[in-house]
Amino acid sequence: MEYQMYCMKLKLFTLAGLILLLFACKTIAPVNTDYDTSFNYLKLKNYAWMKLKDPKQVISLDERRSINAIDAVLKEKGFNKVTSREKADFVLSSHIIKDKKTDVDSFYRTWGYYPFYDNWHHNFNQTVKREYQVNTFVLDVIDPQNKQMIWRGSLSAKSGIYKRSTPEVRVKKARQRAQNLLSSFPPKTQN
Repeated sequence: MEYQMYCMKLKLFTLAGLILLLFACKTIAPVNTDYDTSFNYLKLKNYAWMKLKDPKQVISLDERRSINAIDAVLKEKGFNKVTSREKADFVLSSHIIKDKKTDVDSFYRTWGYYPFYDNWHHNFNQTVKREYQVNTFVLDVIDPQNKQMIWRGSLSAKSGIYKRSTPEVRVKKARQRAQNLLSSFPPKTQN
């Protein structure tokens, strides 16, 4: 009976450890932010999106999901979206930077009989090169009166991570990215 209790506790402890390990492995993409420390962010209430420079430019579905998610997060934070830039306290502009990255990994293996290092043995070297694309979503907050940027946030992720996802999952991921991106907006300043 004592042995069974010991086995049960060991199984529960192992299961709890595995669950903790799984949650520890969940990664959140790092957010980079920069802002004007002299600006009074407390006066910000209304915002508008900057118009596209090229009216023929097509916005992708993922970009539209990101914009809608940012709108929802800003609404939760108490900001109001307005249609004209004249009524806005701040203007949002976003763009995506696509960058190609390369990972190179080398693997070394030795096998064979070599007790004195002069008998036969084989060394193998294998190098794997992987190219992938990283998309960086950049959100700029602009003061429309001075036409100066007052806050910038960016978030990077590998391209194609969610390519097999349903539209509902993509909306959920866009919402998580927007919450992560806007977690430090408006910044806490000394004004």
